Amino acid sequence: KQTLELLNCILQRQTSSHRQHKKEAGRILQEPLLQLDIVVTKEEEDSWIVPLLLDFLILTCRKSESNKQTWVANPRVGLTRLVKAIPLHPVETSRFIAVLCRFEHSSEEEHDDLPSYTTSCATDTALELSRRGAIQALHEWTTTRTKTKEFNHQEEEALLLAPIISALRVLAIHEESIQMMVQIGVMDRACTILENARRSDDKARADDVVALLTATVGLLRNVSAQDDVKTSLCCGEGSVVVPAMLWAAQHFPKEALLQEHVCGTLAAMALRRPKNALHILELGGANVVLGTMRLFPNHVVLCRQACLAVRNLTSRLESSQVKLEILQQAEPVLLKVPSGCADEAYAALRDLGCTSVSRASMRGGVGGGPTEKLEMFGRVQSSFRPVYD
Repeated sequence: KQTLELLNCILQRQTSSHRQHKKEAGRILQEPLLQLDIVVTKEEEDSWIVPLLLDFLILTCRKSESNKQTWVANPRVGLTRLVKAIPLHPVETSRFIAVLCRFEHSSEEEHDDLPSYTTSCATDTALELSRRGAIQALHEWTTTRTKTKEFNHQEEEALLLAPIISALRVLAIHEESIQMMVQIGVMDRACTILENARRSDDKARADDVVALLTATVGLLRNVSAQDDVKTSLCCGEGSVVVPAMLWAAQHFPKEALLQEHVCGTLAAMALRRPKNALHILELGGANVVLGTMRLFPNHVVLCRQACLAVRNLTSRLESSQVKLEILQQAEPVLLKVPSGCADEAYAALRDLGCTSVSRASMRGGVGGGPTEKLEMFGRVQSSFRPVYD
């Protein structure tokens, strides 16, 4: 116990030798201690070791693809044992799954003797965990827990559920996994979380509540990659997903990651689905997306998702009048996006019917000389093709 506590303390310290410590810790990943056999063989009084061990795995594998692959490739470990740990230690196990199934390239690895990984084992690991019952175990725990426990506050429930939903989110990257989630009721649970948050009388901005909402919307964003699923979530009978997401974006305007997930989910739902796009527009989705861009004008990743949302919401609209109204609101915002998402802004403006833009407009200046039409925004010409042969 003292050894694990010491290792975790060392790994948490961001010192000049932190990279070397993580590298040395990576070599320990092959030790028999990490078999997780203790989950099923040790007595209750020894249960302290599993959370400490999982904390060690999280600290060692975070932002280190080489350590992740070392642990997954260890024949002594077995992902099945990790799944068996979920009912006993759901929070720590979920946090480790979230780290294990997410690609986190770190420049530190480029300077180590260990190989630098430009690819990740995250996708294969997520599919393997799903097939070994991780999704069912996580969902069963959340369902049983909320049925048998009376939470004193919304924050108390969010503290436990946020890591679980985050783990489910990183597992929802395969069609097989998404269909499994739909069948066993994970999506129903996600919708309930959103609706409960919206109807709650507690208006306190608790970090745990925000984390739970962010993870839940992120889960919806991932599953919206499936056309049938996203249509059911968006326009299904009695669905509250879109109103709840728009409420979350307006209620927590300063939460960048939550805003990004909302814009990304709306963009995915509206893609190639005019019915979904029209439903979102009727609920005020375009205003929410543009408001987000005004709040975070220099956030490249968020603005990219917002631009995609504007484009997907309007590209198949039949009403030219509605397009013109949205263009009048969107053009000043889209012209000020960071250069990193200029292509997406250009595509959104083009689909809204904007045919030309001057340099003065791009720079926010006022005319005073001849204007020059631009084929593309940004300082560097992009390879984006507005039409395809």
